[in-house]
Amino acid sequence: MPGRYVLRYPHGTEVLSLRADGTFDQEYTSNSNAQRLKHSGKWRLGNGQDTELILDRAMIINEWPKNTILLPPQYSVVTLSVRVVAGIIELVVDSDGDLYYQQTMPNTR
Repeated sequence: MPGRYVLRYPHGTEVLSLRADGTFDQEYTSNSNAQRLKHSGKWRLGNGQDTELILDRAMIINEWPKNTILLPPQYSVVTLSVRVVAGIIELVVDSDGDLYYQQTMPNTR
């Protein structure tokens, strides 16, 4: 599960970096580069398997379902479903599966 994942919103891009030690970094950049936000926390598998990932106190920057920027960001426990599409890991944010982080680079550190 460790690696670099990218989620593209209509208003910007978020990069989620999961490390093997159970920590993560989130970095959000708005399309205009006017907003740049960073946050760190801890992650874990939610059900003891690779089908659910939990981010403890994750930064929430998107107001769903409107897909508008949420400022100031909120912080909460976030549960993501894990799926694999054509060999690429995706971390699903919404129940429709339309909003997801897509793995761009595996990481073992």
